[in-house]
Parts: sequence; structure tokens; C-alpha cells
Amino acid sequence: MTWPLQSQCDAFYGNPRGRNGGASAQWEKGNLIRISPPFKMQFAGKPITSIAINKKCADSLSRIFDVIWLASGKNQKIIDDWGVSVFSGSYNYRVMRGGNVLSMHAYGCAIDLDAPRNWFHDQDPHLQKCPKFYVPSRTKVGLGVVLGRAEAKMVCTSKRRASANRS
Repeated sequence: MTWPLQSQCDAFYGNPRGRNGGASAQWEKGNLIRISPPFKMQFAGKPITSIAINKKCADSLSRIFDVIWLASGKNQKIIDDWGVSVFSGSYNYRVMRGGNVLSMHAYGCAIDLDAPRNWFHDQDPHLQKCPKFYVPSRTKVGLGVVLGRAEAKMVCTSKRRASANRS
């Protein structure tokens, strides 16, 4: 499968725009499914058992979670230390911060993990401890996963980290 650039998301994932500037309920019904991670996760301190994601990304996210779970030695304490258990959002019909283009979250093809300790809030994010993550320098969004290309890319905003990735 060839994964789309953001400008190609409407063609690849379908147009999630509904009437009056909101999400299309028909698109949501036809394109979103729920997956269950192999480890415990929480959102705002409350346990969750599944995550809404675009059906085209579900297998990819499941594989990513499986790799993370294996990398931790199937140890929930390590998952918690890495911050992978802190779910901070996936599908959310919205535009990108500071713009008018739909976010990758609006297509259900992105997930944020451990937002309280990502590079927007912490100069030493805990997720960086997980050895399986690739952090590209081209990103503009918070710590999360953009599903697709090369299975997944951990994305972070950090001038310090971005410049380190270029050297």
C-alpha cells in the first residue's frame, strides 16, 4: 500500500467533512473502527479498552502496539514509564493548529501518546526511552504516531531534536 501525503488524504481516506463545518456522520460510520491495545491504557486518568482509528490504519496501529509491547518485554510498568499507556487522542475532526487544513486526526490516521510529557511540555520526553521509535525531523505536530509511511513515524516538535536529527 502506498500511504498518502496530507494533501492526498481526501482521495485516500475519503472526505470526512460534513455539513456546517462539522464531521460527516456517514464518513465516520464507514471509515472508523476501534482497536484494542495489548497493554493497559488510560485517557485523562481513566482506563480505556479501545481506540478509534481509520480502518485503513487499524492493522498498522495494531502492529505498532505489538512491537512496542514486545520491546517492553510485555511489562506494563515499562509501558507506563515510556508513556505509551497515556492515550492523548486519535480521531478528532479538527483543523491543524494554526491553520485551516484538516489535521491528520480528522482522517483518523494519527494518534497522540503521552501529551503531558511530549516536546510541547517537556524537554526530555519519556517516550524517547522506547528503542523502537523513529523520530523524523520534518514534523509539525505533537508527540504521536502518523500511521502509514514506513509502518509508523513517531512525530515530535522540538527545534533541539529536529536539528539533532539533521546532523
